[in-house]
Amino acid sequence: MQVSFSNVLKQERLATGLSQEKFAEKVGLSMHSISLLETGKQQPTLPTLNRIAKALDIKTSELLKLIEK
Repeated sequence: MQVSFSNVLKQERLATGLSQEKFAEKVGLSMHSISLLETGKQQPTLPTLNRIAKALDIKTSELLKLIEK
């Protein structure tokens, strides 16, 4: 079963203990953009995906593997 990016993003953000606001600052996006990503209303570009992975302190490939599970 493939998990959606939005679910993985929210789960991983919560695991870091960061609010949407703090996570958005760390990624370099607005809190609104993080909300759109977490609700599946927007999909990340590759550069944004890389910044999200860095903010989660994981490799982009690891983030993609979580989505594929």
